[in-house]
Amino acid sequence: MSDIRTIFPNNLRKLCERAGSVTGIANELGINRAQFVRYMNGESSPRPEILEKICRYFGLDARILLEPLETLNQNEPRIERAFAESKMDLDVLIKDPAGLPDGFYKYWKVPFTFGGAIYVTLSYIKTVNGVRHIKTIDHRYFYRDKVVGKYAYPLRRCDGFLFSHPHGHSFLLTYGKNRTTIFGYLEHSHGFNSQLYVGYTAISNPQKQGVRRVSNIVFEKLDISWSEALAFARKEPNWAIEDVHPSIREYLENA
Repeated sequence: MSDIRTIFPNNLRKLCERAGSVTGIANELGINRAQFVRYMNGESSPRPEILEKICRYFGLDARILLEPLETLNQNEPRIERAFAESKMDLDVLIKDPAGLPDGFYKYWKVPFTFGGAIYVTLSYIKTVNGVRHIKTIDHRYFYRDKVVGKYAYPLRRCDGFLFSHPHGHSFLLTYGKNRTTIFGYLEHSHGFNSQLYVGYTAISNPQKQGVRRVSNIVFEKLDISWSEALAFARKEPNWAIEDVHPSIREYLENA
């Protein structure tokens, strides 16, 4: 039987080996890399709020502290099981190697709530245990005057799944902690810029005058590091339509 003090570090190391680089995971979680490594080595234990972040990231619960990962995986309901029980098409979960590759994307869109500009933020796609995950984070200025501290990041973060289809990809996100969902569809642009994926997105908001619920979007694949991604995320997110490259603008102007 494993020493209970080694269970969490062992679990965390195995999860990181499956999910990607330690640096990338620590950056996504907003945890100092050196401190995160101490968790992995059993030299330190995370505070409750940090443990919650880690559990949410890997789709687990606090049993990660007490039970070996193999035991948790036997009891943990997987997305495949949920699809099967609902008689849903499991083929949409198959990773299409010719489709959207893992990594960072510029996420261009016509904003839902204001006009006269194009909004751009970052999206990140990764495959964990054969399931494709997608994440977007709104620019921090959205909540600068409304909320501060630990509450701001969860509100502007969207997490969800990416699905494959014969001619493209769809995604389903939950938006922050306000019971809002976002659906989107993307297909390869087939233009001269092979890094573009174009489509639309819809948000589960009530109809209001002057506020759209469906918007055109463009994903632009980026080959950047985590440090470059963080630098990009701090840039001004609103662009005048005439400043957007024509290859991207043509897909957004018809919204």
